[in-house]
Amino acid sequence: MLKITFHPDSDQEDYASIIEDYQKLWKKEGKRIVETIQKFSGLKFKESQINAIVYKGSLSARSRPLSLHANVPEDVRKGTLVHELCHRVLAGNKVRIKFDDYKNASLEIHKVLNLILFDIWEELYEKKFADDMVAWESKSRSGVYKKAWEYALSFSKKEREENFKKLI
Repeated sequence: MLKITFHPDSDQEDYASIIEDYQKLWKKEGKRIVETIQKFSGLKFKESQINAIVYKGSLSARSRPLSLHANVPEDVRKGTLVHELCHRVLAGNKVRIKFDDYKNASLEIHKVLNLILFDIWEELYEKKFADDMVAWESKSRSGVYKKAWEYALSFSKKEREENFKKLI
């Protein structure tokens, strides 16, 4: 089982309750999250241990190092954790996503990621959750996320699955 240890960004703020929330989430749902990501991606996590940094700020969450927001609603924390773990499973399996120039890298990466992410969220937490996360990412993050979601959701669930398999 993949182990995630959550750490505060620094001692400048009290992150104890948010760290505890992440720990409870992982203890309760971690196995199911991992299994669902692996099911939809067709890939296994290569890591067995990840350290996650919990922080407050406006920067986007990151997969390397795993960096997660403290100052967003609980559902966004759950959705973002799953999103970033999807990046990790792709990277851990050395999935290379083609892009013409570095400027378009984030868009191309998220177009591929989103081919599975919506269906993972839906299986884990129901369709409304997945719809709400798409809306949140499309509104709260750069325009790249909105474009990547428009691309991925232009396909049916079956087409997303087929396209993802072709791309990886």
